[in-house]
Amino acid sequence: MNKRKFASFVGWTGMIFILGAYFLVSYAFVEGKSFIYQIINLIGALGLFYNAFYSKSKPLMALQIAWAIIAIIAIVQIYF
Repeated sequence: MNKRKFASFVGWTGMIFILGAYFLVSYAFVEGKSFIYQIINLIGALGLFYNAFYSKSKPLMALQIAWAIIAIIAIVQIYF
């Protein structure tokens, strides 16, 4: 798999994770403050960040950095 296809695959996977997390919290399968919800969001943000970095999409990179930071802070708050 070449770099372009890999970046696309990682981006699509990240998008599926974020949409999946949104679905799970919207239909009360998980709580918004649950560890699993935040981990799914973090993985999704990292996947989309990788794709944005490869594509040089600065607005999307900024959004995913913010998304990941929010998820990390929430994970820390869950455990402390």
